[in-house]
Amino acid sequence: MPLTLTTLAEPDAPALWRLMDELDYETKFMMYEPGERRRDFSEVRAILACAEAGKEFFIAAQTEEKLVGYLSAQRGSCRRIAHSAYLVVGILPAYQGQGIGSAFFKKMDVWAKQNGITRLELTVMCENA
Repeated sequence: MPLTLTTLAEPDAPALWRLMDELDYETKFMMYEPGERRRDFSEVRAILACAEAGKEFFIAAQTEEKLVGYLSAQRGSCRRIAHSAYLVVGILPAYQGQGIGSAFFKKMDVWAKQNGITRLELTVMCENA
């Protein structure tokens, strides 16, 4: 099944929310525990709107049927940290090990350089090999 990397727009918020919710259940490495994520698309729409406006970075991987992973880089909002971005990445376990994460980070690295981002922050759980 072919995978494609894609940018998303605000109308994709429900599909992105479903991916995030699925990741909460399929991996213990995401921030939210299973069932903790509120079914509120406004937060997801806001993330996508910032990426559409070029303020932040967001990319997703999808099959013909569904989204299977994403990477977002949320730029620091204050001037002192505008050079930094906080990363969130999630890929469904069935699609890990296929180069999706590497492709995500290559594209994000280009965006970071073009946007003056010199510091990237990623929180990782110790058990996440």
